[in-house]
Amino acid sequence: MDTDGAYISDDYIIENESVTDRPLYSLTGIETKHPSDIKKIEIITKSANMDRLQAQKKRFGQPSRITHTICHVTLTMYCIIN
Repeated sequence: MDTDGAYISDDYIIENESVTDRPLYSLTGIETKHPSDIKKIEIITKSANMDRLQAQKKRFGQPSRITHTICHVTLTMYCIIN
């Protein structure tokens, strides 16, 4: 599951008109041309899905636990720094 930005605060989603293709992830936030899209996808959808999965103790009758791993290099660096 892609969890980049799932629990990021709105304060760190920065509008930047010069970002043309994909959102730019950095140590200070996520820069994008369309902050409302990021808020909808990253915060609402991803975090809601993670919360729902984490609340389930069993899947298909088997005990289960959800964890997430950060794969994006800048987010990994952010976690190391902080």
